[in-house]
Amino acid sequence: MAARSSVHFTPLAGARDEDSPLCYLLEIDEAKILLDCGWTDKFDADAILALKRIAKQVDAVLLSHADLEHIGALPYAVAHLGLQCPVYATIPVCDMGRLCLTDAWLAASASREGMSDIFTITDINEAFARIVQLRYSQPFALSGKANRITITAYNAGHSVGGAIWKIKKESDDIVYAVDYNHNKERHLNATVLRTQSEPSLSRPSLLITDAFNALSNPQPRKQRDAALFDVIIRALNNNGNVLIPVSTSTRVLELVYLLDAKWKQLGSTASQYPLVLLTNRAYRTITSAKSMLEWMGTDVNMEFSATRTHPFDFRHVKAIHKLADLDSMGDGPKVVLASFPSLDSGFGKELLFRWADQPNSIVLITDRFNPGSTMGTRLFEEWRAAGTDKESSAVGAPVELNFEMDFTVNSRVPLEGEELEEHIAVERQKHEQEIANSGSTRRRRRRQSALLSNDLKGGLDLDSSGSESEDDSIVPDLAAPSRTSIGSLGVTPSANMSVGATTGWVGFDAYVKDGGGLKGGASSGFFKQSQSFMMFPISDTRRKVDEYGESINVEHFLRHSEGGEGRRPTVQGENGNADDMQVDNNLAANINEEGTLEALLSIPSKFVEEQHSVKFRCQVMYIDFEGRADARSIRNIIPQVAPRKLVLIHGSAESTDTLAKHFAEAENITNEIFVPSVGESINVSAATNAYHVKLTDSLFSSLSLVQFMDHELAYVSGIIRTSDPESKADSSSDSASRQNVIPVLDMLPPERRPAHHPLLVGDLQLSEFRKVLTEHGIPSRFESKALVVNDTVVVRKAAPAPGGSGNQAGQGTVQEFVLEGPISADYFKVRELLYSQHAVL
Repeated sequence: MAARSSVHFTPLAGARDEDSPLCYLLEIDEAKILLDCGWTDKFDADAILALKRIAKQVDAVLLSHADLEHIGALPYAVAHLGLQCPVYATIPVCDMGRLCLTDAWLAASASREGMSDIFTITDINEAFARIVQLRYSQPFALSGKANRITITAYNAGHSVGGAIWKIKKESDDIVYAVDYNHNKERHLNATVLRTQSEPSLSRPSLLITDAFNALSNPQPRKQRDAALFDVIIRALNNNGNVLIPVSTSTRVLELVYLLDAKWKQLGSTASQYPLVLLTNRAYRTITSAKSMLEWMGTDVNMEFSATRTHPFDFRHVKAIHKLADLDSMGDGPKVVLASFPSLDSGFGKELLFRWADQPNSIVLITDRFNPGSTMGTRLFEEWRAAGTDKESSAVGAPVELNFEMDFTVNSRVPLEGEELEEHIAVERQKHEQEIANSGSTRRRRRRQSALLSNDLKGGLDLDSSGSESEDDSIVPDLAAPSRTSIGSLGVTPSANMSVGATTGWVGFDAYVKDGGGLKGGASSGFFKQSQSFMMFPISDTRRKVDEYGESINVEHFLRHSEGGEGRRPTVQGENGNADDMQVDNNLAANINEEGTLEALLSIPSKFVEEQHSVKFRCQVMYIDFEGRADARSIRNIIPQVAPRKLVLIHGSAESTDTLAKHFAEAENITNEIFVPSVGESINVSAATNAYHVKLTDSLFSSLSLVQFMDHELAYVSGIIRTSDPESKADSSSDSASRQNVIPVLDMLPPERRPAHHPLLVGDLQLSEFRKVLTEHGIPSRFESKALVVNDTVVVRKAAPAPGGSGNQAGQGTVQEFVLEGPISADYFKVRELLYSQHAVL
């Protein structure tokens, strides 16, 4: 019986709008697959309400790139929205994505209140622990409701480990390709989204791709590189600073690799100008990149093979984590790559406020896609409005800004004086209440454990244990020293607190009998002991680990001089006085490594809102280092992929409509083009039927399977039966159960088998076949819609057979090749190559 897969696609965000993150829902029959899970660095819960409605129903999540626009909402969805399904990504996307989200969380925590209520670093680690890490071209079969669905990741060329996803179920091949790059870069190879690069991605039943750059045709890479260096050197020579807002895990690698090579080339001329990478995880980003050499391009690997020096062992780029380190480099001009591209948070925002009024300083924007951005979008619009149109292919020139802008700045400041004393009093009261509650709970659990233990040993009469005095006689005196005491927390035990609560008892893992009976009498024998004493107190504390194992607190290995810089901040002094507190005045600037971060964020502090008016007199310029395919390449690549259905997402309404109109007017691409809006569900089911039959053992053993792309094909002549002749099933089954039985395909008797003529399976274009001939050194040319090979053999496509093509649902064009020419070596060679491009059945 025929079974047709039902495929529906719904954009949750990022459709007909280039200012939104990417998040889409793909439904294949009962399976729900989430394609990316993006957010912005504002972390606004109202922006992902659509995700909240369906998060609990999702069966799998596929992540494309390691930036906020693709993975930002993953920890929040796992921690608060009930997303419990497996997550799939490549190894670099998993590693770099964790760093990206941690960096974003640190930046947000330093400038806004309540980030811990949204998600925490623990939530980030737990979310990424769910990720199943895959390699390129590694098919992976899903389970559960997504059974019979296979996913495969391919190189996208936009970021390290960035993926194009192929989702396959039976005859449905769905390709999800966003943010891919057709150009080979210094540290990455070009995308494989081309027929000649990856044949398994050709002719999918559905292609979901973006229209972000449908109106953009930037200059060649050499011209953009030259413009970048020229602007930077000019600004430095004029004693100006250069700010380049960057992502913390993806496109930043291309820029630091490029600039470090340029500084090396300039030698002493550039060495006087610091080249700085300033993010909360700058060092770890570079360290992680060093371990991903196999995921990078051939140029980087060839450099490593030739010099045996890692290309990402930068000599000139200084990775720092706080503004104090930047200030220590002096007041001279410098080049700083700082987080984030939106300029709404992170170090980039703080440096922008510092340098905004400096006419010789410049802000270099390298990526237009900053969803939800206020400042980054404003600067780009100012540059574009000054005379550089977005459809122009010119690199452009710096634009001098001249406007004022009011900002509301939230900053974290330490508590002082009465506010600090009030905070300490509140915390002390909370500690007392928590310890009292935990002590009561522990006493109740110990009594229950003792009762159960004695009951199992046969030495306790449960009927006589109803009074409180009897319970107390079972529990031993707990007034022994404990590992954790309230005094160590700076809280004085109150008079009405119980002994167990005061000592902070942590529990036991063993019971030892004594000789006394339950009522204080002597034991009646060696094997009859009636009372249990709890011994060996334990505390099951989870140790903090990272990707290298158990985390080490560096401060334990440092020698602290009294009042020195390395002194760990404490909530209160040894005597309980607030005056003993050591607090850094600039918390946001000194959030460094994980240990220091936790200490600084634990300092009693508050957020202060201040209004600032900033005068912008600096320069701004946009140079395209986005690493995305441009309009010309998009219009060439998609016809090569030749999808049967096309869905355009991730672009403005103008760019989406323009690209859809272009493809609708083209002759070499499908007419089924969809441009859904956010929240609009479209039916993109294929018009083909899949027939499920069961092969008999005798028929299967007689097949000659031929490997072709992702399939194994064979030609079969058989007969359909409603029951398996080789099985011994009960023939008395009712008709209802017979309707659910899969039909059986059995062999035909020899006398009934029809004659079989060879059949070619494939979809070959003459232009592609010409490339095959060229690779084998055989000259060819096109002439009158035919391919003339070596002036002796002609290859052409025959007209479709009547009724064999067409426009009927589920029918494809019958492809026939005609090979003409004299019997010669060229003829047989061309025929052999033609057959090799097909599966011959």
